[in-house]
Amino acid sequence: MPGRSVTVELTEEQAALLDEIAAGQQIAPEKLLLEAVAHGLAMIVAGVDETDLEDPEPPGGVFHSVFPPKPASRPRQPTGRGDLDDDIPF
Repeated sequence: MPGRSVTVELTEEQAALLDEIAAGQQIAPEKLLLEAVAHGLAMIVAGVDETDLEDPEPPGGVFHSVFPPKPASRPRQPTGRGDLDDDIPF
């Protein structure tokens, strides 16, 4: 089976990023680029598209934790003393 030849032209920013990632993984930039292409092709074959890669908007546009909020220890009652009632434990 004949191989394919492709020329890839990267921007300076892309080339710098490729070099940085390759150095961090201690592999040649060319090998990293081929792995990235193979990964992209595998995602296409799996049917993944750009919308699958976006973070979903939280309900109501507000982040909701998976942990329920802690209940208040006691409701605060106005004392008429301004900021003097700060729940100091002593």
